[in-house]
Amino acid sequence: MSGILKVAAIPAAIEFYSSIGFEENPDGSREMILTREKALQFLEAHQLRWRR
Repeated sequence: MSGILKVAAIPAAIEFYSSIGFEENPDGSREMILTREKALQFLEAHQLRWRR
């Protein structure tokens, strides 16, 4: 995995994306960004749940 994942989140979905680790883009757009580090944290946390 490399790079940054971006989504154009509708207002009703911002809370959901935030719970995954996305952060609002500081440039003022409605984009939300998931960094490589945050994506790996999300995957590690949920991988433990899937193994149970």
